[in-house]
Amino acid sequence: MRQIPDGRGIPVTDEELRSLPLPTARAIELIAFIPASTVDPLRIGPGYYLQPQDAVPARPYLVLRHALEPASWVALARYA
Repeated sequence: MRQIPDGRGIPVTDEELRSLPLPTARAIELIAFIPASTVDPLRIGPGYYLQPQDAVPARPYLVLRHALEPASWVALARYA
C-alpha cells in the first residue's frame, strides 16, 4: 500500500507493479570493483552470471571481464 501526503493509503496490486515502465528494467549497474580475495564465499548468496543478448552490447562486458580476470578483481553489480 502506498501512502499519499494526507495519510490515506492507495492499494497497488502485483499486476499494476508488473505493468509499470521501469527505467532500470533489465539494467546492470556496476557498484564497485574489489579484489576477489576480499570476498568471503560464506557471506555471499547465489551468484549470477549475466551477459548481454546481442553482440554489440557484449563487447564492453568482454573487455571488462578480460581486464578484471588477470588482476583477480571482481565487479559488484546490481541487476534490475
